[in-house]
Amino acid sequence: MTRIVLAEFAGNVWLVRGDEHFDDLLANVLPETVALEFTTCESHDEVRAIWREHGDTENDGDEPWLLNPAIVRRIKGRYETQSVTFTPWSAMLDESALETVGAAATLLQANPTSRLSLRQFSPAETPPGLADLQRLRGQLLAGALTRAGADAASIDHETHTSDTPGDGDRIEFVAVIVTA
Repeated sequence: MTRIVLAEFAGNVWLVRGDEHFDDLLANVLPETVALEFTTCESHDEVRAIWREHGDTENDGDEPWLLNPAIVRRIKGRYETQSVTFTPWSAMLDESALETVGAAATLLQANPTSRLSLRQFSPAETPPGLADLQRLRGQLLAGALTRAGADAASIDHETHTSDTPGDGDRIEFVAVIVTA
């Protein structure tokens, strides 16, 4: 399956993979065989690294396509990344978390070939027990998603390093959506 990857950093979004579908993305007419993925970057260098990783090369100052904020708002309105924030050292799913789970399960049911990644963040120096707590949180969210009707095979987990305060208590729902 072909994929478009949009990388976000500091409020800007770049097209870092799938530029052959750029016109369809702008016109909001992506074929159903094209998946759309958002990824959050911690620096502009990371944006460029992802761009280069997907086959685009640096030539005399070449840059990936920077998207107009109005286009990004339109796209995100349809595929916005959601997140769940836990109380420190808790794995309890509150009402807000269950609403996010329900919306994600509905999105996966409406797009059965799509995937959802539960992205967790871990500090470089993880306190004792935090990794176990984060695994438990991810398992609880995956279980809630399947109870809400999502296919368990469409859910995966990933962990990123982040030293931003509070990131260890947050899990992002990153959808790779096949558009219709």
